[in-house]
Amino acid sequence: MASTAGPLERVFIGSRSSRIVRHSPVPVVVVPRGAAQALAERAGRG
Repeated sequence: MASTAGPLERVFIGSRSSRIVRHSPVPVVVVPRGAAQALAERAGRG
């Protein structure tokens, strides 16, 4: 069952991202800014 978080959702991902997530025909993962770089650095050390 899908539900919306309303205003709280927009605080976390913004109105544009929220629209993309809501209307995407495929699953979408929202990653915080800078997280991809941090994960890549950690993977390089491992």
